[in-house]
Amino acid sequence: MVLPSAVGTATYRIVQESITNVIRHVGPTRVTIALDHDADALRIRVVDAGRADFAVPAPAGPAGRGIPGMRA
Repeated sequence: MVLPSAVGTATYRIVQESITNVIRHVGPTRVTIALDHDADALRIRVVDAGRADFAVPAPAGPAGRGIPGMRA
């Protein structure tokens, strides 16, 4: 499937922000990204394995742009 340029760029940014959020809120972990599409839709699924040691807080990172950043 060939995506329109704007959809490809949006997909990249959504995945990028998702991984940033995992790193910020979970810390080191395994992340699985799945893309599924049909003629009318592209679905992005991002799943993290969680923290191995919940006694250790997730690292604090700089404030992100969140949903507004993905919209941009």
